[in-house]
Amino acid sequence: MRFGSIAGKAVALVSFGAVSILAHGESNTYEDIPRRNVFGLKPPIINKPVPPELSLRPVPTLTLTGVVDFSIAKWALITRTDPGRASSAYTLTPGEIEGGLQILDLDARKATVTVRVDGTDTVVLHLPSTNQAAQISGFGRTPPPVPY
Repeated sequence: MRFGSIAGKAVALVSFGAVSILAHGESNTYEDIPRRNVFGLKPPIINKPVPPELSLRPVPTLTLTGVVDFSIAKWALITRTDPGRASSAYTLTPGEIEGGLQILDLDARKATVTVRVDGTDTVVLHLPSTNQAAQISGFGRTPPPVPY
């Protein structure tokens, strides 16, 4: 019997304590800990996504050096020179992608090629005519007269 009376007193004490806490309006006795910040806690850092910076890439120099058109196959001969790098020569068929260059259209009669550069820019290249090529290369000089 003695155990029952002790247990009854303990239950009464606990319930009285709970009622007194609810009567005072204190729902959480640990609310004061974050305000004191004894451990020097900092709020969590929220990383906001940073939009990627658009880098200006140097524009390559493209030169159409030739157009080949057979009845069964077509090729464009293109030289690409990026600033600070050695030039690279490509032989491409329509639809082929190599070195960041893709041939979209090839017109041998007009000697033009439409090229997509690095997947973003579209450029139309023209093959210089024979007169322009002769002037550019220096071979357009008139030959000296032939002696009789």
